[in-house]
Parts: sequence; C-alpha cells; structure tokens
Amino acid sequence: MMAKTCARCGVQVGAASKLKRGLCLECQSAAMTRRGARTAAFHILLLISGAYVLLTGVTGPFTFLLLGFAFIDLLAIGMTAVHELAHAVTALLVGFEVREVSLGMGPRIARRRFGRFRLVLRLYPVSGHTLILATGRGIRAKMIALTAAGPLSHLPVAAWLATVDGGDVIWDSILGWAPGFVLFYLALNVIPVFDNDGRNLFKLMTMPDARLGAISTLSAALSQLAPTLDDPAANPANRMQRDAIVAHLQNPGLEPADRAITLNNLAAIDLLMDDPELLDEIDAASAEAMELLPELAAIRNTRGAALIHLGRYAEGIELMAPTLGSVAEEFVGESQCELAYAYAREGDVFHARQHLAACRGRTARLDLYRQALTISGGLEVPVIRRFASESPTPMEAATRYRKEAGALAQTTGLALRAHIEATGSDTDLMPIALALAPEQV
Repeated sequence: MMAKTCARCGVQVGAASKLKRGLCLECQSAAMTRRGARTAAFHILLLISGAYVLLTGVTGPFTFLLLGFAFIDLLAIGMTAVHELAHAVTALLVGFEVREVSLGMGPRIARRRFGRFRLVLRLYPVSGHTLILATGRGIRAKMIALTAAGPLSHLPVAAWLATVDGGDVIWDSILGWAPGFVLFYLALNVIPVFDNDGRNLFKLMTMPDARLGAISTLSAALSQLAPTLDDPAANPANRMQRDAIVAHLQNPGLEPADRAITLNNLAAIDLLMDDPELLDEIDAASAEAMELLPELAAIRNTRGAALIHLGRYAEGIELMAPTLGSVAEEFVGESQCELAYAYAREGDVFHARQHLAACRGRTARLDLYRQALTISGGLEVPVIRRFASESPTPMEAATRYRKEAGALAQTTGLALRAHIEATGSDTDLMPIALALAPEQV
C-alpha cells in the first residue's frame, strides 16, 4: 500500500488514511475549526441582532426578516438537541451503551460527565453527534432504528409548531415558516448525498452481515475498556477484551483503517495489563497501526507509550506529548503518567514534576506512577539540599522552596518521600519532604 501526501501541508500519511479533498486529518480538522469559527460568529451576531430588535422595538424594512432568521436560528438549536436526544434515547431503549452526546461545532465550552456518559456543549450548537457502543443480537435493525429516530423526531415538532398562535401578525408570519423549516432540516438529514443520517442508513442497509458482526464484537470488547479500573493488570475483564480484539483482527474483510484502529486498541489494552511478555506484541501492533494511520492522535499516543515501555524515552515523548489535547479524556491521566516516567528516566526533573502533578489521582498505573515519583525524587535531592543548606530549619527550607515551586512543591515532597522510602538514602531530607507533602504517596 502506497503512502499518501496531504495537498496542503505536504505531510506523508498512512496508506489507510482517507484524504478528504486531498487533506490529511490534521488539515481537515484545522479547516473544520476555521469554518466552525466563522459559522459561530455569524450565528451569534444574528442572535444578538434579533435580541436587540426585540428588546428595543426598532422598526424598519429588515426588522421582520431579522426577527424571522433569529427565531429560525433558535429553532435550529432546539432541533439539534431534540435530534440528538432521540438518537440517545432510542439507543438506550434497544440496549446499546451511550457514551457521549455532543451538541454544536467549534471549541468546547462546557462538558459534564455522568458516570461513563459525557454531555458536551460546543460554541454554536447547530450540529452534533451521539457516540454509542453497539452490541448484542439484531444489531442491524437496532442501528437502523436509532439512526432513523433523529430525523423522525422532527415530525412531531413540526406538527406542534403548526398549531402555535403567535398572537400578532408579525409573529404569526414568522411562526408560519417554522414547520417548513423543521421539515427542511429533516430533508437535509435524510438525503444521502451529505455526511448525515441518510447516508448512515444507506450504509447500514447495504453493509455485509460479517462486517456488522465484527462491529458488534469489537464494541462489546471496548465497552469495558477503561483505564480507571483499580487494577488493570489483574482485572480479568481486560484479558477477555484482549481476546475479543485479537479475534477481531483475524477477520479477513477488515479495511486498513479498521485494522489500524483495532491494532491500536490491542496495544492499548496490552499496555494496561502491564505484562512484560506482551511487549513484543505491543511493539508490533502499535508500529503497524502507526504505519497505517499515523495522523490519528490516539495511534501516535499509543505508539509513544509503547516506545517509552521499550526504553526509547525521547522518541516516546516526541510522539506522545503533542497528543495530550487530542486523546479521549479518560486516557489523559495514563498519558501524563507515561510522560512523567519518561521525563524522569531522561533526567528532566522539571517536566517530570509537571506531569506527575497532572496525573496524580487520575491514573490506574500506580506502579508506574510510584516509579516515576521515586526517580524524580532522586533528581530533586540536589535542589532540596541547597535549600536545606541555606535555611536554619526544615520548615523554613520547605517554605522557601514552596514560594519558588508553587503548587508543584507538593509533588516534589511526594517524590522525595518516595525516593527516601525506596532507597533508604538521603533520610536527613525527610523532614523537608514531610513539610512539603505530609500525606501519603
């Protein structure tokens, strides 16, 4: 398979990459961000203008049109919420797991987690998506039902709007547009020439049974894949997930992009299990995924973690560090822990301290976290000794250090304690470590 080149930035991407308009994923993302920002600015200005006209009572030749378009804009926001809610509720009714409902386009402005479910609000909510894990029997019919539920939710809204009385001529005229707009919105969602529910319905109706079964098997395996488990290495669910992913890789009909993502998931679950015998598999799986789809942040992140575990710390840092803002939230703590360990092994105490502070309480890799703390503590010793030599008491040394390091001083205290307890050396610095971090590691 030949590598491809992005038409904008010129970067070589993997053979499994699908270039839209000749652009790699990062350039596509940048273009969508710019388009989203322009769209958001236009719609926000329209809503502000409509509110100004409504509150001040300004009249003029364009007042009616301005109020009408502002109302339609608000209606689009409401319909987006109804549409995604219909997807989510139907998914729950057919027994699927709903992981995220996202409303909007552009930068994220709010996010709320309810267990394993996330609700996300972006700058301008005129589009959205619902992320589900599809498992069980009858997956085709269930997927068709939940996909169709979004567009079908427009029909009762349009019927209700047709009965609403605006109270005067202007609002009756504006409301007269509303049912037609809602039905137009429905049409945009079902005509399969766009990337919409209509296209997804067409794909579901024509997709081979084997591919649907593979999706179901993999979704079942991934439904429990979460690094927040107390002991990932010992948890038997992880072993079962790994077996299901390995079985999925045997499917001869896997497309290159699917294979890349599945290989990445295999490497990720192997990393969580922390089994040295799986290092060769981690290396091979993450390397092949990287070759197939290198521009995907999750794949670069996993490959970076693999390199760190293989002792190639600088290479791992170079790959993993830029992905922190792009990987799924539940994996950020793990990535911070990996980076803290890699920086500590490289002797970079400044960055190790930062990542240790960021991953504390957010990682299931407690053994790796303690190793990173211990190594970092050894690196901190010369600095703490200098403060000790310049201060009459341990408490004053801790106070002076805290003024310089700020919130990161607590992490230094934990690291210093871990180093002293693990090595039995530098015990004279323990009073300073306790003053910086009296709680347990």
